[in-house]
Order: sequence, then C-alpha cells, then structure tokens
Amino acid sequence: MKDNGYICVKSLNEWVKDRSMIEVLMSIYILLMNPNPNSPYNTEAADLYKNNIDEYNKKVNEYVRKYALIK
Repeated sequence: MKDNGYICVKSLNEWVKDRSMIEVLMSIYILLMNPNPNSPYNTEAADLYKNNIDEYNKKVNEYVRKYALIK
C-alpha cells in the first residue's frame, strides 16, 4: 500500500461487475496475510520486508495505530 491508500490486487484491477463483496474482501485479506515483495506496489516497503522484517513489522504497527485504529 502506498501513502495514497492504493493497493495492487490483480483481481481488483480486472473488476467484474458480478464479483461479490466477499470476493473483493477475500482478495484484500489474502494480500494482507501473504504479501508478495517480488511484485510490489510500494517498493520501499517490499525492500524493508525482504531485508529487515523486524523493522517492517514495526512500521506496519505504526501505520495501523496511525491510520486504522478508531480514535
């Protein structure tokens, strides 16, 4: 995910009108649970993921606290 909130999910780029919301959410869930650093949208995050997983996890936690938690 980049700072603008975009994500790179092939199945979402090839949107089909009859795709159910559960399929969309499952695609996003799978991406979040199994990131592919070899096909990144955010190359900085992918490099961090590959080279320093502890620092990557710290950054993810920081972003979750900053952007995803209800205040």
